[in-house]
Amino acid sequence: MSYVSTTGAPGNACVFCAALSSGDDRQSLVLHRGERAFLVLNAYPYASGHLMAAVTRHVGGLDEASQDELADCMRLVQIAGRALYARVVTQARTPALYTELGAPDSVEGRFELYSLHVYLLLERLKGQGPQAADTAQAVFDTYISALDHALRELGVGDTVVGKRMRKLGEAFYGRVKSYEEALAALPARDLLEALVARTVYAGLDPAKVPALADYVIAQKQALAAQPLERLNAGEVEWRPL
Repeated sequence: MSYVSTTGAPGNACVFCAALSSGDDRQSLVLHRGERAFLVLNAYPYASGHLMAAVTRHVGGLDEASQDELADCMRLVQIAGRALYARVVTQARTPALYTELGAPDSVEGRFELYSLHVYLLLERLKGQGPQAADTAQAVFDTYISALDHALRELGVGDTVVGKRMRKLGEAFYGRVKSYEEALAALPARDLLEALVARTVYAGLDPAKVPALADYVIAQKQALAAQPLERLNAGEVEWRPL
Protein backbone atom coordinates (compact mmCIF):
# COMPACT_ATOMS: atom_id res chain seq x y z
CA MET A 1 0.00 0.00 0.00
CA SER A 2 1.84 3.05 -1.24
CA TYR A 3 -0.04 5.49 0.98
CA VAL A 4 1.27 3.73 4.10
CA SER A 5 4.90 4.21 3.08
CA THR A 6 4.50 7.85 2.02
CA THR A 7 6.77 10.18 3.95
CA GLY A 8 6.52 13.84 4.69
CA ALA A 9 3.73 15.89 6.20
CA PRO A 10 0.78 17.83 4.83
CA GLY A 11 1.11 21.53 4.16
CA ASN A 12 -0.81 24.35 5.80
CA ALA A 13 -3.94 23.82 3.71
CA CYS A 14 -6.81 21.81 5.18
CA VAL A 15 -6.19 18.25 3.99
CA PHE A 16 -9.88 17.40 4.19
CA CYS A 17 -11.02 20.33 2.07
CA ALA A 18 -8.23 19.57 -0.40
CA ALA A 19 -9.32 15.94 -0.67
CA LEU A 20 -12.95 16.89 -1.28
CA SER A 21 -12.11 19.47 -3.94
CA SER A 22 -9.43 17.50 -5.78
CA GLY A 23 -11.80 15.97 -8.35
CA ASP A 24 -9.96 12.62 -8.05
CA ASP A 25 -11.24 10.57 -5.12
CA ARG A 26 -8.79 7.73 -5.78
CA GLN A 27 -5.79 10.06 -5.72
CA SER A 28 -7.15 11.85 -2.65
CA LEU A 29 -7.91 8.54 -0.88
CA VAL A 30 -11.62 9.39 -0.50
CA LEU A 31 -13.55 6.12 -0.22
CA HIS A 32 -17.12 7.35 0.23
CA ARG A 33 -18.98 10.67 0.20
CA GLY A 34 -22.07 11.27 2.30
CA GLU A 35 -24.32 14.32 2.62
CA ARG A 36 -22.49 15.79 5.63
CA ALA A 37 -19.52 13.45 6.09
CA PHE A 38 -17.11 11.31 4.11
CA LEU A 39 -14.64 8.43 4.54
CA VAL A 40 -10.99 9.07 3.75
CA LEU A 41 -7.78 7.13 4.28
CA ASN A 42 -5.12 8.79 6.40
CA ALA A 43 -2.17 9.58 4.12
CA TYR A 44 0.10 9.65 7.19
CA PRO A 45 -1.30 6.77 9.21
CA TYR A 46 -0.25 5.93 12.74
CA ALA A 47 -1.83 2.50 12.29
CA SER A 48 -2.08 0.30 9.21
CA GLY A 49 -5.28 0.95 7.29
CA HIS A 50 -6.25 4.00 9.35
CA LEU A 51 -9.58 5.22 7.98
CA MET A 52 -11.26 8.44 9.06
CA ALA A 53 -14.86 9.57 8.99
CA ALA A 54 -14.80 13.38 8.72
CA VAL A 55 -17.43 16.07 8.31
CA THR A 56 -17.68 17.68 4.88
CA ARG A 57 -17.96 21.23 6.24
CA HIS A 58 -14.68 22.89 7.25
CA VAL A 59 -14.54 23.01 11.05
CA GLY A 60 -11.71 23.41 13.52
CA GLY A 61 -12.72 20.47 15.70
CA LEU A 62 -15.49 18.05 16.56
CA ASP A 63 -16.89 20.54 19.07
CA GLU A 64 -17.78 22.77 16.11
CA ALA A 65 -19.62 20.03 14.21
CA SER A 66 -23.39 19.86 14.40
CA GLN A 67 -25.27 16.87 15.78
CA ASP A 68 -26.39 16.01 12.25
CA GLU A 69 -22.79 16.03 11.01
CA LEU A 70 -21.60 13.83 13.86
CA ALA A 71 -24.50 11.50 13.25
CA ASP A 72 -23.49 11.23 9.58
CA CYS A 73 -19.96 10.27 10.62
CA MET A 74 -21.30 7.42 12.73
CA ARG A 75 -23.73 6.48 9.98
CA LEU A 76 -20.84 5.95 7.57
CA VAL A 77 -19.20 3.58 10.05
CA GLN A 78 -22.49 1.70 10.32
CA ILE A 79 -22.75 1.54 6.52
CA ALA A 80 -19.36 -0.20 6.39
CA GLY A 81 -20.44 -2.70 9.04
CA ARG A 82 -23.71 -3.43 7.27
CA ALA A 83 -21.92 -3.84 3.94
CA LEU A 84 -19.55 -6.37 5.48
CA TYR A 85 -22.41 -8.29 7.04
CA ALA A 86 -24.24 -8.36 3.71
CA ARG A 87 -21.16 -10.04 2.25
CA VAL A 88 -21.17 -12.48 5.17
CA VAL A 89 -24.74 -13.44 4.31
CA THR A 90 -23.90 -13.87 0.62
CA GLN A 91 -20.92 -16.07 1.39
CA ALA A 92 -22.72 -18.11 4.05
CA ARG A 93 -25.46 -18.82 1.50
CA THR A 94 -23.00 -20.12 -1.10
CA PRO A 95 -24.70 -23.28 -2.43
CA ALA A 96 -21.45 -25.26 -2.47
CA LEU A 97 -21.21 -25.02 1.33
CA TYR A 98 -24.36 -27.13 1.48
CA THR A 99 -24.04 -29.29 -1.63
CA GLU A 100 -20.30 -29.99 -1.67
CA LEU A 101 -19.30 -29.55 1.96
CA GLY A 102 -22.50 -31.06 3.32
CA ALA A 103 -23.49 -28.31 5.76
CA PRO A 104 -27.15 -28.77 6.76
CA ASP A 105 -29.47 -26.37 4.96
CA SER A 106 -31.51 -25.71 8.10
CA VAL A 107 -32.04 -22.89 10.57
CA GLU A 108 -29.36 -24.36 12.81
CA GLY A 109 -26.95 -24.97 9.93
CA ARG A 110 -27.28 -21.43 8.62
CA PHE A 111 -26.82 -20.01 12.11
CA GLU A 112 -23.53 -21.91 12.37
CA LEU A 113 -22.26 -20.72 8.99
CA TYR A 114 -23.35 -17.11 9.55
CA SER A 115 -21.67 -17.16 12.95
CA LEU A 116 -18.50 -18.70 11.52
CA HIS A 117 -18.11 -15.99 8.88
CA VAL A 118 -18.95 -13.19 11.32
CA TYR A 119 -16.30 -14.57 13.68
CA LEU A 120 -13.68 -14.66 10.91
CA LEU A 121 -14.36 -11.00 10.10
CA LEU A 122 -14.30 -9.92 13.74
CA GLU A 123 -11.05 -11.81 14.28
CA ARG A 124 -9.47 -10.04 11.28
CA LEU A 125 -10.52 -6.63 12.63
CA LYS A 126 -9.50 -7.37 16.22
CA GLY A 127 -6.66 -5.24 17.57
CA GLN A 128 -6.39 -3.17 14.38
CA GLY A 129 -7.13 0.25 15.82
CA PRO A 130 -10.20 2.31 16.75
CA GLN A 131 -11.69 2.45 13.25
CA ALA A 132 -11.52 -1.32 12.90
CA ALA A 133 -13.06 -1.66 16.36
CA ASP A 134 -15.98 0.56 15.30
CA THR A 135 -16.42 -1.42 12.07
CA ALA A 136 -16.34 -4.71 13.98
CA GLN A 137 -18.96 -3.41 16.41
CA ALA A 138 -21.16 -2.35 13.48
CA VAL A 139 -20.82 -5.84 11.95
CA PHE A 140 -21.74 -7.47 15.25
CA ASP A 141 -24.68 -5.12 15.84
CA THR A 142 -26.01 -5.86 12.35
CA TYR A 143 -25.62 -9.60 12.95
CA ILE A 144 -27.58 -9.41 16.21
CA SER A 145 -30.28 -7.30 14.59
CA ALA A 146 -30.55 -9.83 11.75
CA LEU A 147 -30.96 -12.69 14.23
CA ASP A 148 -33.73 -10.82 16.01
CA HIS A 149 -35.48 -10.13 12.71
CA ALA A 150 -35.12 -13.77 11.62
CA LEU A 151 -36.72 -15.03 14.83
CA ARG A 152 -39.67 -12.72 14.37
CA GLU A 153 -40.03 -13.81 10.74
CA LEU A 154 -40.16 -17.41 12.00
CA GLY A 155 -43.12 -16.44 14.17
CA VAL A 156 -41.38 -16.24 17.55
CA GLY A 157 -43.51 -13.98 19.76
CA ASP A 158 -42.33 -10.79 21.43
CA THR A 159 -42.45 -12.35 24.88
CA VAL A 160 -40.10 -15.16 23.80
CA VAL A 161 -37.69 -13.34 21.46
CA GLY A 162 -35.62 -11.91 24.30
CA LYS A 163 -34.98 -15.35 25.81
CA ARG A 164 -34.15 -16.87 22.44
CA MET A 165 -31.79 -14.01 21.62
CA ARG A 166 -30.03 -14.47 24.95
CA LYS A 167 -29.45 -18.14 24.15
CA LEU A 168 -28.22 -17.32 20.64
CA GLY A 169 -25.87 -14.68 22.04
CA GLU A 170 -24.45 -17.17 24.52
CA ALA A 171 -24.04 -19.68 21.72
CA PHE A 172 -22.20 -17.16 19.55
CA TYR A 173 -19.80 -16.15 22.31
CA GLY A 174 -19.17 -19.82 22.97
CA ARG A 175 -18.32 -20.30 19.29
CA VAL A 176 -15.99 -17.30 19.37
CA LYS A 177 -14.02 -18.72 22.28
CA SER A 178 -13.87 -22.16 20.69
CA TYR A 179 -12.75 -20.86 17.28
CA GLU A 180 -10.09 -18.70 18.93
CA GLU A 181 -8.68 -21.75 20.71
CA ALA A 182 -8.91 -23.94 17.62
CA LEU A 183 -7.22 -21.49 15.28
CA ALA A 184 -4.55 -20.66 17.84
CA ALA A 185 -3.66 -24.37 17.90
CA LEU A 186 -2.91 -24.51 14.15
CA PRO A 187 -1.23 -26.18 12.37
CA ALA A 188 -2.66 -28.88 14.63
CA ARG A 189 -6.21 -29.36 13.33
CA ASP A 190 -7.76 -31.59 15.97
CA LEU A 191 -9.54 -28.79 17.83
CA LEU A 192 -10.85 -27.15 14.66
CA GLU A 193 -12.18 -30.39 13.19
CA ALA A 194 -13.79 -31.35 16.49
CA LEU A 195 -15.42 -27.92 16.69
CA VAL A 196 -17.01 -27.97 13.22
CA ALA A 197 -18.07 -31.58 13.79
CA ARG A 198 -20.06 -30.76 16.93
CA THR A 199 -21.48 -27.45 15.67
CA VAL A 200 -21.98 -27.36 11.91
CA TYR A 201 -22.32 -31.15 11.51
CA ALA A 202 -23.98 -31.94 14.84
CA GLY A 203 -25.52 -35.40 14.56
CA LEU A 204 -24.56 -35.76 10.89
CA ASP A 205 -22.01 -37.74 8.92
CA PRO A 206 -18.61 -36.17 9.73
CA ALA A 207 -17.06 -37.16 6.39
CA LYS A 208 -16.93 -33.53 5.20
CA VAL A 209 -15.42 -32.16 8.43
CA PRO A 210 -11.82 -31.99 7.07
CA ALA A 211 -13.00 -30.15 3.96
CA LEU A 212 -14.84 -27.51 6.00
CA ALA A 213 -11.78 -27.14 8.26
CA ASP A 214 -9.73 -26.52 5.12
CA TYR A 215 -12.27 -23.88 4.10
CA VAL A 216 -12.05 -22.09 7.47
CA ILE A 217 -8.25 -21.99 7.33
CA ALA A 218 -8.30 -20.74 3.73
CA GLN A 219 -10.75 -17.94 4.55
CA LYS A 220 -8.69 -16.88 7.55
CA GLN A 221 -5.63 -16.63 5.34
CA ALA A 222 -7.54 -14.76 2.64
CA LEU A 223 -8.82 -12.19 5.14
CA ALA A 224 -5.34 -11.71 6.61
CA ALA A 225 -4.04 -10.83 3.14
CA GLN A 226 -6.68 -8.15 2.48
CA PRO A 227 -5.89 -4.48 3.17
CA LEU A 228 -7.47 -3.28 6.38
CA GLU A 229 -8.67 -0.04 4.83
CA ARG A 230 -10.86 -1.94 2.37
CA LEU A 231 -12.45 -3.94 5.18
CA ASN A 232 -13.04 -0.73 7.12
CA ALA A 233 -14.76 0.62 4.02
CA GLY A 234 -17.11 -2.38 3.90
CA GLU A 235 -15.39 -4.43 1.22
CA VAL A 236 -14.29 -8.04 1.62
CA GLU A 237 -13.31 -10.79 -0.80
CA TRP A 238 -14.00 -14.37 0.25
CA ARG A 239 -11.91 -17.13 -1.24
CA PRO A 240 -13.99 -19.18 -3.70
CA LEU A 241 -14.74 -22.79 -2.84
